[in-house]
Amino acid sequence: MADLFDFKEVEVNVGGGSNQKFIYPGIKNHIIIGNVTQGASQSGTPFIEIEMYTKEGGKDSSKKFQFYTSEKAMKMSLEKIKHIATKVVTEEELNAAKDIDALKELLRGKSLRIKFSGQEYVNKNGEVKENALIGLAPFAEAIEEGAEHPVVADEDTKLKYDKENQYDFKKLEVEVEATGSPAVQEGAGKTGW
Repeated sequence: MADLFDFKEVEVNVGGGSNQKFIYPGIKNHIIIGNVTQGASQSGTPFIEIEMYTKEGGKDSSKKFQFYTSEKAMKMSLEKIKHIATKVVTEEELNAAKDIDALKELLRGKSLRIKFSGQEYVNKNGEVKENALIGLAPFAEAIEEGAEHPVVADEDTKLKYDKENQYDFKKLEVEVEATGSPAVQEGAGKTGW
């Protein structure tokens, strides 16, 4: 009987049992902040956008998170940005950043741990996928010296993620049609928190 497999050239990649290359819902132990920009949605709502990527995935695997800065959303967005920023710089440094360019220079290239909440959605092919979101604080911890908050080692993290917890992960609402088949409700999964 001929050999079916040749393991000589196979390398085993030990990643701790989790995919840290891409940003999915869950706890990512080494997130790097990329670019920080301002923009507006198609409807004209202004936002600050923070690009992030995992150490393992690099910039090619980055994801952009928008923090809306309309009058109604400003307070919550600034709280989330401050929660992130104080895990990589001091509050004094953050308070000195008076515009988007100063904020970008302050945060870009800095690393931290983040718990990403999640939400199911239906893509254009009709497949159910998961999207990583920035939830409510506390969702971040310092992993390098120089932040307002002390460094927290991976094994000492206080962040918890439970996919069965509705605040950590929002599943699509499914109705059962008369045929007995599940059907995703119209518009489900298209709104954020």
